[in-house]
Amino acid sequence: MRTLTETLDRVEELAEELLTTGERVTAAALGLDQRACYGVWAMKPRYENDEDSWIAVSTRNRRMLDYYGGFEYVNQDQVIVLGSYVFYSGVDSRVADHLSHLD
Repeated sequence: MRTLTETLDRVEELAEELLTTGERVTAAALGLDQRACYGVWAMKPRYENDEDSWIAVSTRNRRMLDYYGGFEYVNQDQVIVLGSYVFYSGVDSRVADHLSHLD
């Protein structure tokens, strides 16, 4: 049986693995105010599948993205905190709009 600490460490590892499937981009590349986030990752699959697309930011930068990027309006059902990262699903229209800047 895993301890809570071991489980949380594994969740952190999985979140970091997921980030490697995305691309580290600037806020401006997503059409956001540069103050919105530092250290943002984005994933937009080559095929159209919003369920596999996302924008992620470190939890310590979440407040900036929510405030300057307007991500406080993202449907909370489409926001997942995984380890030290917050993932905003491309299913939400606001997120999808920003991911469209990557084309």
